[in-house]
Amino acid sequence: MPLFVEEITKTVLESGDLRETTSTYQLTGPLSRLSIPSTLYDSLMARLDRLQPVKEVAQTAACIGRDFSYRLLKAVSPLGDAALQDALERLTSAELIFRRGVPPDSTYIFKHALVRDAAYENLLKTRRQTIHAKLVEALEAIGAPPELLAHHATVAGMTEPAVRYWLKAGEQAAARSANKEAVSHLKTGIGLLEGARDTAEKPRLDLDLHSALTSVLMVTQGYGSEEVGRISARAVELCRQVGDEGALAAVLWQAWLFDYTRANHAQATAIGRELEERMTDAADPAARIVAHVPLGLSLFAIGRFLEARATLEQAVLTYTELKGGPVPYRYGMEVGAVSHAYKSWCLGMLGYSEQALEGRGVVLGILEHTKHPFTLARGLNWCSMISAVQRDWRGTLQFADRAIKVAREYDLQLVEAIGLAMRGVARAAIEPSATPAAEMRDGLSIYRRTGARFQVPFLLSLFAEASLARKDWNDGMSAISEALSLIEETGEHHVAPEVYRIRGNLLVGSNSGDPEADYLKAIELARLQGTHLFELRAAMSLARLWVDQRKRAEARDLLAPAYEWFTEGFSTPDLKSAKEQLEGLN
Repeated sequence: MPLFVEEITKTVLESGDLRETTSTYQLTGPLSRLSIPSTLYDSLMARLDRLQPVKEVAQTAACIGRDFSYRLLKAVSPLGDAALQDALERLTSAELIFRRGVPPDSTYIFKHALVRDAAYENLLKTRRQTIHAKLVEALEAIGAPPELLAHHATVAGMTEPAVRYWLKAGEQAAARSANKEAVSHLKTGIGLLEGARDTAEKPRLDLDLHSALTSVLMVTQGYGSEEVGRISARAVELCRQVGDEGALAAVLWQAWLFDYTRANHAQATAIGRELEERMTDAADPAARIVAHVPLGLSLFAIGRFLEARATLEQAVLTYTELKGGPVPYRYGMEVGAVSHAYKSWCLGMLGYSEQALEGRGVVLGILEHTKHPFTLARGLNWCSMISAVQRDWRGTLQFADRAIKVAREYDLQLVEAIGLAMRGVARAAIEPSATPAAEMRDGLSIYRRTGARFQVPFLLSLFAEASLARKDWNDGMSAISEALSLIEETGEHHVAPEVYRIRGNLLVGSNSGDPEADYLKAIELARLQGTHLFELRAAMSLARLWVDQRKRAEARDLLAPAYEWFTEGFSTPDLKSAKEQLEGLN
């Protein structure tokens, strides 16, 4: 190790037992008097010990770090300017530190991190804590970053101030999407607080740390990870214990999002109703903005679209009235984009295609204005899904591709997974082949690994339709069977009519089973939901079947009213196809 060789050499040279001649060194006494340190640490400490009282300056500087400034060292050193500068000059001459600039504007760096470590580790714990406490005071005065203050406060044994600084550091890191740093800071704060004595402030700090960590983990791991569920549940427990109505909106939002993602729709709907009841008239604008969104999305998931539309319209209205309002990062995203996106998605299925695509444009405007990476990536997911429902496959491909790029830049697993699945769907629709199918499978597999189960029936229905286009009846039927099983288990009915319609198409393609029963079931469910787009698609499929069975009049009587209900969207693929089919029947 070069540093060890160098330090041993300097130890020998500085021992006084050598005399330098023109071309060599000569021993001036018995060789046995030379004490050769057996470790680098011993060597470095031997050199520092020979520099008393300069050693104390090196140890104080080591508390700051490998790099330190003259001004900060002066703020915590008991020495005056002249004595301090002399000590630093001796350390520089000994090549233990290097200097840049001239005091008081100079900065220094220890020659090697191990030099700094040797000086630091030789300090008594009490002396070390005293220096770090002084550093906290000095750094506070100059507005140092919270993570630096947190480090020094932690070593100084100032537990509660240190936890507050770790919390602040985590929040600031999360706000700039430095999510790995944020997780590290917040977990450090939680670990430190666990060993702290009980105080009136402790539950409040614990709540803030858990809520902040939940938000960041949702971004990095996905909403449905086991860790997110555990941390979120603890945040709700702490919030109810503290009795903080102001924090309740954020922690209930997080708990709802976990249950919603895991397709625990009964629990998610209950939390959504509590949020709406308690936060509609809250003093906090952010709480009012999120008051209606969870219930709207939960109603959407279980297929109660008319109620979902009304609730989401109220969410959009509140968001508009408050002009966006200050929605903190702890909600994980710009909530206004969520309400607009799901309202548009809902409108599309209810049969208002033009309004759905207009709403997609509003979402894109919010994404550009917000400048928040996770909101951007997640919003692009929604735009790809809105596009897929309307069979705008070029749009689906464009938005999915952009979502994947943002997700990979910021390590957003759930977003990337949905992006891959949707990109595969779009490619399969544009040019059916095995390659997009593989990408869809990969995306769905990654998505499941995040713990997510919501919208899996929707993704499976798209996968099955792509299999139908490839005439891969087995793959398609496998996807549909799984989708039906999930619908039955979770109560997530929002694409149930589509699932039955696609199964009917697969049965027709494979010339097996009773497709008519599935088409009739799809129509029945669509009428119960009010999803006119799904009713039209099922009516088109059943009409084709009836034509093949020489039941043209029945086919016309079924399709005509389904088509005539529409007042917009006549340039969309579904309505153009329905019009051609109806003209053929007439």
